[in-house]
Amino acid sequence: MKTGTVKRFFIMLLICFVRSVCFAHDNTELVDRPCIVQSVTESSAIVKWKWIKPLPCRLIYGTSVEYGDTIDGKLGIEMDVLISGLEPSTVYYYNLMLYGAPVFPDKEEYRFLTSPSGLQDTVVFAAIGETRGGGEKYNYEADHRNVIESIVRYSNPNLLIHTGNLGDKDDEEGWRRFFFGERNLLRHCPIYPVRGDNDWGAGEFRSNFALPVPETPGLPLCYSFTLGPVYFINLDISCAQPDNYYREAIGPGTLQHKWLTGELRSQKRAGYRFTVVTFQSPLFPLQQDSRSLTELLFPLLEQNRVDLVLNGGYREFIYMSRNSIHCFVTGGGGAVLEKAADTGDNAKYSRSVFHHLRFKAGFDQLSVEAVDTTGEVFFTQTISALKEKQSQHQIEKQSQEQKELKSAVRETSSEKKFPRTVAIAAGFFVILVSSLFISKRRK
Repeated sequence: MKTGTVKRFFIMLLICFVRSVCFAHDNTELVDRPCIVQSVTESSAIVKWKWIKPLPCRLIYGTSVEYGDTIDGKLGIEMDVLISGLEPSTVYYYNLMLYGAPVFPDKEEYRFLTSPSGLQDTVVFAAIGETRGGGEKYNYEADHRNVIESIVRYSNPNLLIHTGNLGDKDDEEGWRRFFFGERNLLRHCPIYPVRGDNDWGAGEFRSNFALPVPETPGLPLCYSFTLGPVYFINLDISCAQPDNYYREAIGPGTLQHKWLTGELRSQKRAGYRFTVVTFQSPLFPLQQDSRSLTELLFPLLEQNRVDLVLNGGYREFIYMSRNSIHCFVTGGGGAVLEKAADTGDNAKYSRSVFHHLRFKAGFDQLSVEAVDTTGEVFFTQTISALKEKQSQHQIEKQSQEQKELKSAVRETSSEKKFPRTVAIAAGFFVILVSSLFISKRRK
């Protein structure tokens, strides 16, 4: 073998050795779907991701990038790990260990903040909708990415709500496209989506997200969760459907209607300052929308003092309100925009622009800001908490309890009067009998 050939061989061998040592920890190419955090509470969180092939894994976490705690994962492709025993209002960092080294080199970016334990804490959450697209068509990838980056830069929320149409059910790469498009946000911000008319089935939502969905047979994809002073309810109601769809989805007697009624009238919900209900179809009809949903749902939400409704279905921003309910349609998440809709009397304001909604909730006030991708706030609204946060059901229940109490008081009063009345009557009876007896003896 020639000297030059030997030199080249050893140089290549040295390069391979250096690369294997210096870059042994960079196994990000083995991740098929990025890490996302889900269902973050005061004391727990779930981390989900997907490998390109079955791999063993260990999740490490702690209150600094030094970590300190570990959870051994099983061999698999679709992974989700529950982290429990956490402290409220605390930032935790996490990473994946593979072949003895952390997978993600940018350790500071993989973190999450646990929920506060009280209602006094101020929290921030965001909302987007209509992030579906088709590859580079309509510049979707760039527009979607710009919206996500603006959320990270200008809002940094505790959680993200999605009002539907995350992707396109006909797009085979739709889920992967969605998660990679939102990876810079979802790796530290939990997402709580509702299904849209172009989304995949409920089964795929359950497998791709770790959502707090009740284990009730036949119940649609609806669930509730909390953050600080806010109680959230997510429903499974798609837009652009015929009247009979809404009757079967949320009409009286349906499973979803019964579940929603129970949530609105629950003792747990009664303690929170604000209630936010999310579903895709606009609560108030726009353009040619069916009026059935308004007739079926609005009275129930109004009677139970719901503060805010978030909807999707239209690729723009729309603000509507009726009585005490504020309704926002947010659909500027990256899909090709629509011209501002002819919204009729229901809408107060509309604008066709890529955007997200930023909410800041404290004990007495909930502020709403619509923010475009440059950081400009183009719409604001403030909602004050009611001093006495009671639902119509609670008012009726208290009224019934008061009636029962008054009735019990009357009965008790009657019982107290009864012995005295009997005693007096008995006295008169004795006197009467005695008089008759004496009169008879005289005769």
